[in-house]
Amino acid sequence: MSPVQPDPLPEELVANLLQLATFMESLPDTYGRLCMRSYRMNERPVDHPFVNLDPTKIGCGPFKAGGHPDTWPEGVVACLVGHGPAAGIQALDNESWPAYVRRCFTGGSILICCRLFSSSIKGFTPSEHAQRIRDYIKERNG
Repeated sequence: MSPVQPDPLPEELVANLLQLATFMESLPDTYGRLCMRSYRMNERPVDHPFVNLDPTKIGCGPFKAGGHPDTWPEGVVACLVGHGPAAGIQALDNESWPAYVRRCFTGGSILICCRLFSSSIKGFTPSEHAQRIRDYIKERNG
Protein backbone atom coordinates (compact mmCIF):
# COMPACT_ATOMS: atom_id res chain seq x y z
CA MET A 1 0.00 0.00 0.00
CA SER A 2 1.52 3.34 -1.05
CA PRO A 3 1.46 6.35 1.27
CA VAL A 4 -1.28 8.91 0.76
CA GLN A 5 0.02 12.01 -1.00
CA PRO A 6 -1.09 15.32 0.53
CA ASP A 7 -3.23 17.59 -1.62
CA PRO A 8 -1.43 20.26 -3.65
CA LEU A 9 -0.94 23.56 -1.87
CA PRO A 10 -3.54 26.23 -2.66
CA GLU A 11 -2.40 28.96 -5.08
CA GLU A 12 -2.54 31.71 -2.44
CA LEU A 13 -0.24 29.78 -0.09
CA VAL A 14 2.15 29.00 -2.95
CA ALA A 15 2.27 32.69 -3.92
CA ASN A 16 2.99 33.74 -0.33
CA LEU A 17 5.60 31.03 0.19
CA LEU A 18 7.35 32.02 -3.04
CA GLN A 19 7.27 35.67 -2.02
CA LEU A 20 8.85 34.75 1.32
CA ALA A 21 11.48 32.60 -0.44
CA THR A 22 12.35 35.43 -2.81
CA PHE A 23 12.74 37.80 0.13
CA MET A 24 14.98 35.33 1.96
CA GLU A 25 17.15 35.07 -1.16
CA SER A 26 17.64 38.85 -1.04
CA LEU A 27 19.28 38.61 2.38
CA PRO A 28 22.98 37.83 2.84
CA ASP A 29 23.91 34.42 4.20
CA THR A 30 25.57 36.23 7.11
CA TYR A 31 22.21 37.79 8.06
CA GLY A 32 21.80 37.67 11.84
CA ARG A 33 18.14 38.48 12.44
CA LEU A 34 16.73 35.05 11.55
CA CYS A 35 16.13 32.87 14.59
CA MET A 36 14.06 29.69 14.27
CA ARG A 37 13.92 28.96 18.00
CA SER A 38 10.24 29.89 18.11
CA TYR A 39 7.81 32.41 16.72
CA ARG A 40 7.46 33.77 20.23
CA MET A 41 10.24 33.36 22.76
CA ASN A 42 10.22 33.95 26.48
CA GLU A 43 13.93 33.41 26.95
CA ARG A 44 17.09 34.40 25.18
CA PRO A 45 18.34 32.00 22.50
CA VAL A 46 21.74 31.02 23.84
CA ASP A 47 22.84 29.59 20.48
CA HIS A 48 22.09 32.76 18.50
CA PRO A 49 24.51 35.61 17.73
CA PHE A 50 22.29 38.08 19.59
CA VAL A 51 22.75 36.40 22.98
CA ASN A 52 22.21 39.55 25.03
CA LEU A 53 18.79 40.35 23.62
CA ASP A 54 16.05 42.08 25.49
CA PRO A 55 13.36 39.33 25.62
CA THR A 56 10.68 41.93 24.87
CA LYS A 57 12.27 42.42 21.43
CA ILE A 58 11.96 38.78 20.39
CA GLY A 59 8.92 37.47 18.60
CA CYS A 60 6.70 38.47 15.73
CA GLY A 61 4.55 41.24 17.11
CA PRO A 62 6.83 44.11 16.01
CA PHE A 63 6.80 42.90 12.42
CA LYS A 64 3.08 43.21 11.70
CA ALA A 65 3.81 46.72 10.46
CA GLY A 66 6.26 45.31 7.90
CA GLY A 67 9.34 47.15 6.82
CA HIS A 68 12.75 45.81 5.93
CA PRO A 69 14.69 44.24 8.82
CA ASP A 70 17.23 47.05 8.47
CA THR A 71 14.55 49.33 9.95
CA TRP A 72 13.80 47.08 12.93
CA PRO A 73 15.08 48.17 16.36
CA GLU A 74 18.55 46.96 17.20
CA GLY A 75 18.62 43.41 18.58
CA VAL A 76 15.26 42.33 17.17
CA VAL A 77 15.15 38.89 15.56
CA ALA A 78 12.33 36.90 13.97
CA CYS A 79 11.60 33.41 12.77
CA LEU A 80 11.09 32.67 9.09
CA VAL A 81 7.36 33.45 9.22
CA GLY A 82 8.15 36.56 11.26
CA HIS A 83 9.79 37.91 8.11
CA GLY A 84 6.51 37.59 6.18
CA PRO A 85 5.39 41.20 6.64
CA ALA A 86 8.89 42.42 5.71
CA ALA A 87 8.55 40.33 2.54
CA GLY A 88 5.37 42.28 1.73
CA ILE A 89 2.83 39.74 3.00
CA GLN A 90 0.78 41.98 5.24
CA ALA A 91 -1.38 41.06 8.20
CA LEU A 92 -5.01 42.16 8.19
CA ASP A 93 -6.23 44.75 10.67
CA ASN A 94 -6.74 43.12 14.07
CA GLU A 95 -5.49 39.76 12.78
CA SER A 96 -3.81 37.67 15.45
CA TRP A 97 -0.37 36.27 14.74
CA PRO A 98 -1.58 32.62 14.60
CA ALA A 99 -4.39 33.66 12.23
CA TYR A 100 -1.85 35.45 9.99
CA VAL A 101 0.38 32.38 9.86
CA ARG A 102 -2.59 30.11 9.07
CA ARG A 103 -4.01 32.44 6.38
CA CYS A 104 -0.74 33.30 4.67
CA PHE A 105 1.53 30.28 5.01
CA THR A 106 0.07 27.07 6.40
CA GLY A 107 -3.68 26.94 5.76
CA GLY A 108 -3.77 25.27 9.17
CA SER A 109 -1.57 22.39 8.00
CA ILE A 110 0.59 20.87 10.70
CA LEU A 111 2.63 19.23 7.92
CA ILE A 112 3.68 22.62 6.52
CA CYS A 113 4.50 23.89 10.01
CA CYS A 114 6.70 20.90 10.72
CA ARG A 115 8.48 20.90 7.36
CA LEU A 116 9.13 24.63 6.98
CA PHE A 117 8.53 26.53 10.19
CA SER A 118 9.39 24.25 13.11
CA SER A 119 11.54 25.68 15.88
CA SER A 120 13.76 22.62 15.45
CA ILE A 121 14.85 23.99 12.06
CA LYS A 122 17.88 26.08 12.85
CA GLY A 123 21.29 26.70 11.43
CA PHE A 124 20.08 27.35 7.89
CA THR A 125 21.04 30.49 6.00
CA PRO A 126 18.29 32.63 4.44
CA SER A 127 19.05 31.19 0.99
CA GLU A 128 18.88 27.63 2.37
CA HIS A 129 15.47 28.40 3.90
CA ALA A 130 14.38 29.76 0.51
CA GLN A 131 15.48 26.56 -1.20
CA ARG A 132 13.66 24.43 1.39
CA ILE A 133 10.47 26.39 0.65
CA ARG A 134 10.88 25.97 -3.12
CA ASP A 135 11.63 22.23 -2.74
CA TYR A 136 8.55 21.74 -0.57
CA ILE A 137 6.30 23.50 -3.09
CA LYS A 138 7.71 21.31 -5.86
CA GLU A 139 7.19 18.20 -3.75
CA ARG A 140 3.56 19.11 -3.05
CA ASN A 141 2.54 20.65 -6.36
CA GLY A 142 4.89 19.07 -8.87
